[in-house]
Amino acid sequence: MNQNDNIKDTILSQIREGKLHMHSPAYFALRVALLALIVFLALVVSVLIFNFIFFTIRISEEGQLLGFGVRGFLIFLEMFPWTLLAIDIVLVLAAERMLRYFRFGYRNPVVVLIGGLLVLTVLSGLVIDRATPFNDRMLQHARERNLGPLNGLYEGAHRPGPLGGGLCRCVITEVGTSSVVAYDEDASSTPITIILPPGFATSSVFKVGDIIYVAGDRDGDSIDAFGVRRRPPQHEPRGGASVTRPAELNESGTDDTME
Repeated sequence: MNQNDNIKDTILSQIREGKLHMHSPAYFALRVALLALIVFLALVVSVLIFNFIFFTIRISEEGQLLGFGVRGFLIFLEMFPWTLLAIDIVLVLAAERMLRYFRFGYRNPVVVLIGGLLVLTVLSGLVIDRATPFNDRMLQHARERNLGPLNGLYEGAHRPGPLGGGLCRCVITEVGTSSVVAYDEDASSTPITIILPPGFATSSVFKVGDIIYVAGDRDGDSIDAFGVRRRPPQHEPRGGASVTRPAELNESGTDDTME
């Protein structure tokens, strides 16, 4: 008796003893379909979470901080939605684990499979936010109180950050020689004096009515700014249309978009 016969006899013996159970092909097909559905749903949720992360960065204008030097970069890291990112990574890892049950899954190295899933979900989330009106419409529905528990989530994404931390999305009401007076368009109409970085003439850069994103040190009703960026006249439309790059001012006082 060869080895194959021994294996066959062992399996038949375990089936007779009730240790193994036979299943029809339909059972295995249903199991594979259910597993594929779970993987698909995990990836869809992952894409939506990445999409929302990109949306919060865009709508709150936190990305402006990356142009304000090291201090701006550190504040950006502090404000980044790390909890959402952690949830997303867990979903990607779970999807990768389940894909191991499929032939193409166990034939690929773990690093390659996880990297591919991350690239897929990140790019998909970015495309949804930057090339479609999905998030803008969701925000509008949230403002109309039509999203139920998601109302607060989407409305909160629009806030630029705590005013006490020296971050402000402000509307200019007065222009001085080295400072401007403005109010926070999201929080209050209380006048705020913004001391601008040195080295430029405010009259050639700002005018009354401009909306600016400010990062600096808050002291009462004034902000000593280390970074200021003026918002372009219109919000960037979804769908890939080009817009004018906003003026940016940093600690050196250089306006990157003006001569």
